[in-house]
Amino acid sequence: MRIRKHPIRPDRIREIPKNFSWIDRRIIREKYIEKINVKATALYLVLVSVGDRYGLSYYSEPSLSRLLRLSRDHLHQARQELIDANLIAYEKPLYQVLCLERKSLALLPLSARKAASLLPHAQTSPKTSRQGTHSFPGKPSCETKSIAEVLKEIIKGDHHG
Repeated sequence: MRIRKHPIRPDRIREIPKNFSWIDRRIIREKYIEKINVKATALYLVLVSVGDRYGLSYYSEPSLSRLLRLSRDHLHQARQELIDANLIAYEKPLYQVLCLERKSLALLPLSARKAASLLPHAQTSPKTSRQGTHSFPGKPSCETKSIAEVLKEIIKGDHHG
């Protein structure tokens, strides 16, 4: 039996605001959400909501603690869970919500993900560039590539270097 979707409250259909922020649905499909507890999930929701187009925000610890009703220690633990899950980066006072890793890398242990992040990044051509990526000009984007594509780039680089 297939469920037919329809607005339950047509008068309350969500619209994309001018200061749009989003949560990538891969956070559920690729089980990132299962790696973090409820406090870390709440912190992630706030950081996604308040971040600019690059995922950057600078809410203070007292503000986040008050907003989320978390002690300072619980806030630190939640932040560390998000860092360990590779969902955010933090350099006091700045937070950055990171684009989700390629599925193949997200399943690797943390040490292997760190090693993979050191690999040279292929430049994105205008043809493959996508709007909405979280990259600064001149920085690699979070373009999804398979392990096979990454290995081919590495091998190609070794033969032409």
